[in-house]
Amino acid sequence: MLRVSGRLQRGCGHFGPRMRKFAHLFREVTGECLFLGTLNVKMDRVVPFEEHFQISELVGDEFGWQGPVRFEICRIDRLWAYRIKGGHLDSLVAEITCAQWIPKTEGDSVELEFFRKA
Repeated sequence: MLRVSGRLQRGCGHFGPRMRKFAHLFREVTGECLFLGTLNVKMDRVVPFEEHFQISELVGDEFGWQGPVRFEICRIDRLWAYRIKGGHLDSLVAEITCAQWIPKTEGDSVELEFFRKA
């Protein structure tokens, strides 16, 4: 298990509407009804993305998402979650979604866990 610390930072808010519009696709690939939106976590070190599964495309996405939506299974503060390979150019930022509401706000600390050797 690889554990990293991070802090929540403000995002653009594009994933909430996307997850609402394509809820059936997100549920189909994860097996869960995900909380609408993502948390942007600025990690204390780079953790390369390891894809576990994907949505092949979001046809009709008004925010212009192109290509597959890639997912990596992880945990945030011990809750099962998913890291989404998104549009962040900064490889220190992880975009995280979860089936549960996470009571954290911008600047709060979190712990991410990735299923690989440290």
